[in-house]
Amino acid sequence: MRVASCLFVFGLLLRLLFVAGGPDGGPGWHIAFQGDGPVWQFLASAAANDRPNLELDLPWRAPGMFWLVSRLWDGGEGVWLARLLFVIVGATIGPLVWLVLRRSLARDVALLAGVLCTASSNLMLLGTGIQVEGLYLALVLLTLLDQQTMAGPHRFWVPVRWGALNGLLVLIRAEHLLTFVVFLAAAKVCGANWRSLLLALLSGVIVLIPWQVQAAGMVSAYNTKPQPGVARLAWDDAALRRVQSLPGFAQKSVLELVDATVRHRGGRRVELEDLRIVDEAYGYWPEPLATPIVALYGPLNFFLANTPEADGGYSRDAFDRDPPLLGGVDRYPESVRRTLGQRKGMSFSYPPHLGYVNHGYARGFGELADDPTGAAGRVATKLWHAIEGATGGVGGYALPIGMSGVRRPVDIATATGAWPVIWRVAVLLVAALGLWRVRRERALWPLLAFAASKLLVIAAFFGYARQGAVCVPVVTIGVAVVLAPILDRWSILRSPTRGLIVLVVLLLLEAIRAGSVDAALGGHLVVDGEPFGAADFTRRTLEFR
Repeated sequence: MRVASCLFVFGLLLRLLFVAGGPDGGPGWHIAFQGDGPVWQFLASAAANDRPNLELDLPWRAPGMFWLVSRLWDGGEGVWLARLLFVIVGATIGPLVWLVLRRSLARDVALLAGVLCTASSNLMLLGTGIQVEGLYLALVLLTLLDQQTMAGPHRFWVPVRWGALNGLLVLIRAEHLLTFVVFLAAAKVCGANWRSLLLALLSGVIVLIPWQVQAAGMVSAYNTKPQPGVARLAWDDAALRRVQSLPGFAQKSVLELVDATVRHRGGRRVELEDLRIVDEAYGYWPEPLATPIVALYGPLNFFLANTPEADGGYSRDAFDRDPPLLGGVDRYPESVRRTLGQRKGMSFSYPPHLGYVNHGYARGFGELADDPTGAAGRVATKLWHAIEGATGGVGGYALPIGMSGVRRPVDIATATGAWPVIWRVAVLLVAALGLWRVRRERALWPLLAFAASKLLVIAAFFGYARQGAVCVPVVTIGVAVVLAPILDRWSILRSPTRGLIVLVVLLLLEAIRAGSVDAALGGHLVVDGEPFGAADFTRRTLEFR
C-alpha cells in the first residue's frame, strides 16, 4: 500500500494547488469545468431553504449525487468542506488504478499508469469541484477490485458487495445500468460462476428497489395532482370529462388552449370533437408520465442529443421548435401565435415537451432516420469529444497542449487547434498499440468493457468530453505498456530518486501556476464566477494566461 499512499498524497497536493489557483466559475466548480455544478448548487439551495422545485418532486435524475451534495452543502458560499471531500475522492483515482493493475501487469507499467492518471489534467478537472464524474470513476475502480476477486475462489459476500456497489453507482449515474450489465458479462467471461453473478444481480436490484418504489409514488402523485383551468365558454359534459381524465398537470393547458381556440374561431360552446385542436396544434395528446427506471430524463436526453440543433454536444434548442399548427397559424389564438420563434422553457404542461419526455427514444430514432448522413456526422463528433476528454495533458498546465481552448455547454474545457489534434491522435495510436499488446490479459477486460459502455452512451446521448475523461485510465494503460520499457532504460521508474524529482517538478509547476493564473471566458476576465452567469449554455472560448 506504500505506492498507493504515495500516489494519493501526490494527487491530493496537485489537486489542492489546482483548486487554490482557480479561477472558479462558481463556489463549487472550476471555470474550466462548469458541468452540472450550477445544478447541484441550485438543488442544494432549494432543499436547504424548502423552496418548491419540480426536480425535487419527481425522479428527474438519479438521486445519489443530490442526496450526497444536499447533506454537505446548502448551495451558499460555505462549500469548502464539500469541495475538499470531492478533491480527496479525485485523488484516489491514481492509487486505485495502481491497485487494479498491479496483479495483472508488470509493476513498472502499473506504476506508470497510476502516475499518469494521478497527473492527468482532465482527471484533475473531474475531481476539483462538486461534480459527479470523479466520484463515479473512483467507485467504478473500487468495484473492479472485487470483480478481479470474483474470477477465483472467494467468499459469498464478495459478489454481494460488488453488486450492491454497482447498484449504488446506478443511483449515482443512471447509465451505469448498462455498465452493470456489461460488467456481469465480463465477470462471466473472466471466470465468475453463475451463483456469484446471481448474488451480485440480486444485491444490485435490492439496492435499487427503495428508490424505484419512491419514484413510482412521486410520479403517481404528480400525475394525479389537479391543476384546473378557467374556461370562458360553455363546455359539453363529454368534452369536460375527457379533459378531467388527463394527468393533472396537463388539464389547465389543454382546457385553456381549446377554449381560446374555439373562441378565436367564433364558436360559443366546446364539443368533444373540438379536443382534436390539441393534436392539430401540437401533434401530441398529453399522456401521464410513466414510472422510469431510476430517472425520467433519459428519453428526453436521447431526443435532445440526437437533434441537429445539438450538433454532437449539449443543447436545449430543440425545445424551441415551433408546433405544427395544422390549418395555419391564423386559426389559433394570440396566446399560441406569440410563442412562435420564441424560447420555450421546458414544461410538462406544453404537449410537445411532454411528448419528448414520454416518447423521447422514438422521437430520437426519428431524428436519426430523417437524416442518416447528418446523424452519422453527429455521432462522429460525439466520439471525437470523448477522445478529447480521454487524451488531455499533464498537470494544471495540461502539458504539452495547454488547457486554453473551448468550453462547450456543461462540459470541460478542451484545447483546440492543429497541435492538440496531432497530440490526441498520437496518444490514441500509442494507447491502441499498448492495449493490443495486452489484449489477452483477462483481468483488463472489465476495464475495457467499461470504456466501451461509456463510448456507447456518448454515441447515443450527449457528446461530452467529461464522459470521455472517465476513460483516461484505459488510455493510460495502453500508453504505459508502450512507454514503460523505454523509461526503464533510463531507470526513471526503477530509481526512486529520479521518479521523485519528476513528481516534485510537477508540484512546483502547479505551485507556480496557482500563484499566477488568470482566465478569460468569451473574452471576459473571470473575476467573480461565471462572466455570463451560471445558467450559461453557450460554447465559449476559454483562455488561461
